[in-house]
Amino acid sequence: MCEIRYEWLENILQNTNKNCFIFMHHHPVKIGINVIDDINFLSFNRFFNLISKYNVKHLFFGHIHRNVFGVKNGIGYFGIRSTNHQLALKNTNKKYLTNEEKPNYAVIDIIDGNVNINLHEYLEEERVYLYDEESVKPS
Repeated sequence: MCEIRYEWLENILQNTNKNCFIFMHHHPVKIGINVIDDINFLSFNRFFNLISKYNVKHLFFGHIHRNVFGVKNGIGYFGIRSTNHQLALKNTNKKYLTNEEKPNYAVIDIIDGNVNINLHEYLEEERVYLYDEESVKPS
């Protein structure tokens, strides 16, 4: 992020008294996989120092091709898989290992400052079953 974007973001955050939720492409946190952490948001410490001063409640991002959830400086974050290929959890050295995890999308509900994230994998027809309470009663 350049100076102009940092000034813009700080101006927006200074001028709101509401809960803030930031959606961005690049991941501003290290996720523990070297091959992707090496290409993360370059000024992530500066970014978190800035947003920690304001009422930012949650961050959402892509770019990492994995589902990841966490908290940094008291701010929750969520990164999502790709719609193309997925990054394998076992990535070492400088090679990108992918796997056959299905792509997914998220339905994010933000109600009264509370965040609920539902993930849905797609590409194959899912089977839906009627939950039958009679069949699961203890005997």
